[in-house]
Amino acid sequence: MQRSFRYEEIGRELKEQIARGDFAAGQRLPSERELMRRYAVHRNTARQALAVLEAEGWISVEPKRGAFVRNPGSDAAASLRPGGPPTTAGEAVAGGSVLVINAWNSASTALDGILLGLSRALAGTDISVLRFDSRPKPGQANGVTPTPAYLAANRTVGAVLWPHGPADLEALRRLRSAAPLVLVDRRVPGFETDSVRFDDVSGGRMVTEHLLRRGHRRIGFLGDDSFAETVQQRWRGYTLALEAAGIAPDPAAFALFNGIVDPPFADQARLFLAGGGNPLSAVVCSNDSTALRLLRFLREDGRRVPEDLAVTGYGNLLPDYLDALELTTVAQPFEEVGRVAGAILLDRLARADAVGPREYRSVELPVRLIVRRSSGFAAPK
Repeated sequence: MQRSFRYEEIGRELKEQIARGDFAAGQRLPSERELMRRYAVHRNTARQALAVLEAEGWISVEPKRGAFVRNPGSDAAASLRPGGPPTTAGEAVAGGSVLVINAWNSASTALDGILLGLSRALAGTDISVLRFDSRPKPGQANGVTPTPAYLAANRTVGAVLWPHGPADLEALRRLRSAAPLVLVDRRVPGFETDSVRFDDVSGGRMVTEHLLRRGHRRIGFLGDDSFAETVQQRWRGYTLALEAAGIAPDPAAFALFNGIVDPPFADQARLFLAGGGNPLSAVVCSNDSTALRLLRFLREDGRRVPEDLAVTGYGNLLPDYLDALELTTVAQPFEEVGRVAGAILLDRLARADAVGPREYRSVELPVRLIVRRSSGFAAPK
């Protein structure tokens, strides 16, 4: 049975209260501080619950004023009654499709989760889900985006983009003008649209604090894509955790690489782990694939995990495999990303004729730590 996040439980309870009429249209919901007291949670958990309700169209959040119920008797509330989710947007675009634009990665379950969550959000409508492979063409750096002809041929009414690598901003603007567009997992510098991401700063901080509690003081950070917003946010969380523990981040404990590694990874890893003469006892990796690469090197180099070095990953995208390898990591709810992205698209479609400036939504979902043997029980003496 899949574990629910606390913010999901709070959001579900608030939706049930709205659906049964406990809050009238336009009525203000309890404040973040009130929700913190009522449910005994941190502010971030209360904030995430409200963010998801806003993305699904249940409430509108006004800066410095609070969260207000949009309409407890209309589309959003109908999703909790027999008959399923709202159909207003689906009826308006019957037979249309939502494109999920991403370069396929067979070694990850993340895209499967996004597709499942999106499909569940669109259940009860006539909107289908199609996947578009955005892998760059040979000799090109930018990912491929669908042409206007492709969008028209597939009756595209919305798109979900998981951006990787450089992006053609003009192509993205054309896509956004053709249909509502939601970015997932990461944003694109210089481009504004709706987005659903993870709280990667908290994730990076969480896993680093876990190692600090194990007694580690020489903790390194190993990343494989220094230009990715996700890696930068996890690195920021890592540095914040060290600073809070009174440890000054050491440049000798950082290692970032992109694409083909030259000199070889083994040479870089040995230099990195040496820590400028003060060897590392633990390493926070920016994702699971980087952690697996490090684990392979350590095994070939005759080093034991966690006895000689504690290692953590990020993502938990192949949980059974990572269980077997006993890798401590941070779990990201990609299915929830797809579900929230779908809710945003449905709301955009239902309010296509709304008057007033569009405000793009930025929803951050919480992550959770999964502790396995690779992070050890105590720092080596």
